[in-house]
Amino acid sequence: TIEERLATLVGKASAFVVLPGSLGTLTELVMAWNTAVLAPLAGQNPPPIIAFKDPWEDILKGVQAKLKIPEQMLQMVQFVSSAEEAIETISKLS
Repeated sequence: TIEERLATLVGKASAFVVLPGSLGTLTELVMAWNTAVLAPLAGQNPPPIIAFKDPWEDILKGVQAKLKIPEQMLQMVQFVSSAEEAIETISKLS
């Protein structure tokens, strides 16, 4: 089921790279973001989230503004403009 797939995706990932997409990708991004926000409450390090600026930056900033989400939570998502920048960002995590 979709729920099992999402649980596996979020449960087994040590980092997330979010490409441009649609509603399904948005669901995965929000689940990853929520996992990162909750990780410190469980004594864990938040997984890195790297998302393409187009379209995700404007979308998440809109969610942040409407829901009054603290800026520090938005900063858990690193926005990149290209695949090369995503790879560079990932390589810095190692």
